[in-house]
Amino acid sequence: MVANLENGQLNPKFLHPFTDVEQNNIYSQDAIQSYQGIATYKFFVPKWWDYKQQLSFTTEHRNTQSEGATRAWRRIDNPVQTDPYNNANRFFYRVYWDDPKAKLSTILTDPNKIGYGKWAYVEGGGGGNGKDSITLRKLDHYALTSQSAFFNEKLAT
Repeated sequence: MVANLENGQLNPKFLHPFTDVEQNNIYSQDAIQSYQGIATYKFFVPKWWDYKQQLSFTTEHRNTQSEGATRAWRRIDNPVQTDPYNNANRFFYRVYWDDPKAKLSTILTDPNKIGYGKWAYVEGGGGGNGKDSITLRKLDHYALTSQSAFFNEKLAT
């Protein structure tokens, strides 16, 4: 914060606590499709020390999709910095803590109506540089489990 304003006058809010705010809309979505199955086969051979056997086959197929995006007002006609994702083109507004609550709805709806420059509502993306962040994962899992028991299930392996 500077002690003087652009016209040379002393800044009346010099050393007052403030915050600079940027309005963002953040979107996030997750989806899972999962299919699971199990099949079990048992057999007994009582003549072999009361032998019992169980085989279990399990399977799973899972698709996971996660995506996210961020949208914010960005200046798109800055002659010094043309990249709308550059920090110089972010739309900030200052709120002093000791001021009454400001009515910001017109600013946040369309800053073109009150500010200088040309502003656009730009997709910032979770992946940066205007791209959504989309993550796709696929998992296929198979397992075969065996259990043997002897002597009326007093010994199991």
